[in-house]
Amino acid sequence: MSRWRAGTVQAWLEVIMAMPMYMRACTNNVKSGKVMLALTDADLEAGLGISNSMHRRKLRLAIEDYRQAESGHGLSKAAELDHHWVAQAWLNDVGLPQYSQFFHTHLVDGRLLGSLTRADLEKHLHVTKKAHQCSLLLGMQLLHMLNFSKEVLQARRAECESQNTDPLVWSCQRIIKWLRDIDLKEFADSLQNSGVHGAVMVLDPSFNTDSMATALGIPGNKHMVRQHLSEEMKALLSTARQGVEQEIEPLGTPPTLPRPSSLGRATVSRYGDQLSHKKLSVKPPESFSLRKHEEQDTTSLIRAGCEEAPPQPETSLNQQALTKQPGEGAKP
Repeated sequence: MSRWRAGTVQAWLEVIMAMPMYMRACTNNVKSGKVMLALTDADLEAGLGISNSMHRRKLRLAIEDYRQAESGHGLSKAAELDHHWVAQAWLNDVGLPQYSQFFHTHLVDGRLLGSLTRADLEKHLHVTKKAHQCSLLLGMQLLHMLNFSKEVLQARRAECESQNTDPLVWSCQRIIKWLRDIDLKEFADSLQNSGVHGAVMVLDPSFNTDSMATALGIPGNKHMVRQHLSEEMKALLSTARQGVEQEIEPLGTPPTLPRPSSLGRATVSRYGDQLSHKKLSVKPPESFSLRKHEEQDTTSLIRAGCEEAPPQPETSLNQQALTKQPGEGAKP
């Protein structure tokens, strides 16, 4: 990026970052890739007129990714996940397609997805149900475990499409297929839009037969049906939960913004030099409840994605990088 001319910067912003609404301000103020690499959050808001904080964070994470790539490491694998994939394919896989429009509006791509906290989900993406928040955070944890590699995820899912193995990577649709295969087809479709996917079943220790039965709408007096579900879940999950290795490989994970930062999340360093722990451990939650027609939700916390650091003030590294003209700047 440091070698880019103004035209390349503008094309990158419009096509790769999907932000044509900021083109005019970029054309007037950012004359090279070096200038883009030096921009701070304050620069983006004041100089480019980007009032949407999620859009600013997306750009800052991308800039940081390119800054780290200058040293020869290459871009993170998360850079390959555009906002269309996140809002359509990924949300559908985790069983929460109802939030697609909000993710589209904020242009949530792979890098931005990896930085989201529970507070971000509630404030910016309108995910107010605690169980849905945990579902999304566990889906993000799975992506971290796979180095944000879409190819690895697709390959593992293809291998277990016709056999009941590797439930960690199962999508919500794959679980529905499994439910039909074990003769619970009358309840299977109730799992649509529930947020139940493989990472929830395997990584959340509180997710049990009662959790699944509640999500499926199986009445409490259906004791034999619940017993059947319990035996099938035990056969499916016992080995997976014992064998899952929650190791995070340094390469491929999204970049983190340099401290101090106001993003309010202690994320894993891209190259592993700031890893505070080698494994992502799942914090035992109170319960995981997914009731289709009720507003009541309970929390399921994961240490890697749910614990948030207190916000810290922003600093401007290069406030003079922009030469904004009075009255100019695109509206978000």
